[in-house]
Amino acid sequence: MTARRPLGPRPPGTLLDALAEITGKWHWLLAVGVAEVVAGIVAVAYPGVTIAGLAVVVGIALLVFSVATMIAAAGVPAGVPGRGWAVGLSVAGIVAGLIALTRPGAGLYAVLVALGVWLVVAGIDDFARAATHPKPWLVRLFGALSLVAGVVVLIDPWTGVATVALVVGLWFIVRGVLHGAAALLLRRAYDDLR
Repeated sequence: MTARRPLGPRPPGTLLDALAEITGKWHWLLAVGVAEVVAGIVAVAYPGVTIAGLAVVVGIALLVFSVATMIAAAGVPAGVPGRGWAVGLSVAGIVAGLIALTRPGAGLYAVLVALGVWLVVAGIDDFARAATHPKPWLVRLFGALSLVAGVVVLIDPWTGVATVALVVGLWFIVRGVLHGAAALLLRRAYDDLR
């Protein structure tokens, strides 16, 4: 492996400075990935978990993902394509996460439908961002996983909590691993830009 050569001093306010600031937030994406993997393992390991437990797991994962996405979006300059989607997705995820945490037993159907809608919106967001992303195949993979999971949940939310827990758990695990991989790619890019 060859040593990476820093790009050296540059005038402040350049595109490279903006890229360095954005890629410097790689640790947030890694935190999201770890939270998603943990939530996924819990959901898969305990498919008979109570409705309240499943809603809490999903609520926590939605809140962590949405808050991290909102923080990352706040660091992106206004007018950058996809920023509005990220903010909208964050707000929807925060609302869905809070509903899942505050009313875990009531309205399981509403929680499952909200989760299904959120998964579909997340998939659409991923496909929209893929066009401008340096690794479009990775973002499209995120999108495909989200869309499939969302459609499965929306088609029949009552297929059983165990099935939903398995599908959502596997989705969280795979998406968490992919988020972790993307975070490491961002870290590498950040190291190159410093």
